[in-house]
Amino acid sequence: MNAPRTCPPPWIAAVLLAATLLAHSPPAQTTTVIRAGLPELSDRADLVVEGRVLSVSEYLAPGGMAYTDYQIRISGRFKGASEDRLVVRLPGGAGTVVLGTPKLVPGTDVLLFLERGHVGDTWVVLGLGQGHFVLDGGEFRRQFTDVGYVDLAYCTGGEALDRVSATQLRRFLSARFGGQR
Repeated sequence: MNAPRTCPPPWIAAVLLAATLLAHSPPAQTTTVIRAGLPELSDRADLVVEGRVLSVSEYLAPGGMAYTDYQIRISGRFKGASEDRLVVRLPGGAGTVVLGTPKLVPGTDVLLFLERGHVGDTWVVLGLGQGHFVLDGGEFRRQFTDVGYVDLAYCTGGEALDRVSATQLRRFLSARFGGQR
C-alpha cells in the first residue's frame, strides 16, 4: 500500500490549473478539468443511475446554441429520484463539437453521475465526461476524449478511475447510498 499523500494548498492547485491551461491553449484542442474521484462524483451528483441509451436527437436552440438530447431508460438508481426514462442534454451536436463532452451511443449500457440541467426536466453529466461510464464486458469505462487533467483526485476523494469492475462500482455505490433501487 502506498504511503498517504498530503494535499498541496489550494493556491498550488490554482497555479497548476492555470499553467496547464496556458500550456494547452494554442491551439485549443483539449478541455482541462480537475480529475474527480468516485467519492467526489458521488457526493456532487444529484442523481446516480444505471441505464441504456435509447435515442439521440440534435437541435439548434434559439440563439444558435447546439444541443444533443439523449433518452435514457433507467434500470437502476443509486442516488436521487427519477422517472423510468430521463433526458440527458449536453452541449454540442448539429455540427458543433464541445471538447470533453461525452457522446452517448444508442444501445449502450451506461452508469451516469448527473446534475440537474438548466432547462425543464433535463440532466447533465457531471464533470463533463467524468460522470459517464459505459459497460464494456464486466467493466465500466469512461468514454471521452479531448480532455487534459490536473490530477488532484487524491485530495478530493480518492483515486480517479477510468475503468472499474462493474461489480466493484455497483457495490461501492450501493454501500454509499444504501442499495440500488
